[in-house]
Amino acid sequence: MARKSEYKNSVALMKRSLIALGVEAKNREEAIIIGCNLLMDEKAVTYEYCESILKMLELYGPYFVVAPHFAIPHARNEKDCVKKLAVSFVRLSKPVYFDHSENDPVDMILTIASPDESSHMKFLSRVGNLLMSREVEVLKYGSTDDVRIFLNSLLNGE
Repeated sequence: MARKSEYKNSVALMKRSLIALGVEAKNREEAIIIGCNLLMDEKAVTYEYCESILKMLELYGPYFVVAPHFAIPHARNEKDCVKKLAVSFVRLSKPVYFDHSENDPVDMILTIASPDESSHMKFLSRVGNLLMSREVEVLKYGSTDDVRIFLNSLLNGE
């Protein structure tokens, strides 16, 4: 189980540099790569992690499109390609289709990079709670700072 201290130190995870708003993507792969690039720029993951997400999409379809307009791309930390716990958030200027039967199109992408299974599951649980709350509107309409503060509170379990 992830320790609370792992999340208390996560304020740094949601730096402004990990948030991109009003971004254009031609397709689902490009949308995923944009989120991964933010994580790579922070040295949180290697390119192999991005390749792994794309491979999972190819093998299993858009399983990580979890709610209308919302995708949470992620993969296992194989070959030590996740260097630290981090999250990026991308809000697209125009939605793209992920070929999901119920939740397309997608315009919000929260890419998760977790070095271990327990912190990964803990974060997914918190995101599930987020998606059921009205506060999710902050992600759709808020400024970069609004999004950063909101996601930090989510990561910190507040």
